[in-house]
Amino acid sequence: MLKQIRMTVLLTAVAIGVAAIATPAFADEGMWTFDNFPAAKMRAKYGWAPDAAWLEHARLSSIRR
Repeated sequence: MLKQIRMTVLLTAVAIGVAAIATPAFADEGMWTFDNFPAAKMRAKYGWAPDAAWLEHARLSSIRR
């Protein structure tokens, strides 16, 4: 009886894991670099986009190891 319950729990966990992995992920923005910033897309969506000086300031203020 206990062995059957463990098997059911294991199969349920595997089924949930497979369902989670198989679900597609949709990125809204994606990754971009500071030299290829999507300013037009940001301006169209939010009505504001940073200028080159702001992006340079953000780039230089990031933490580096």
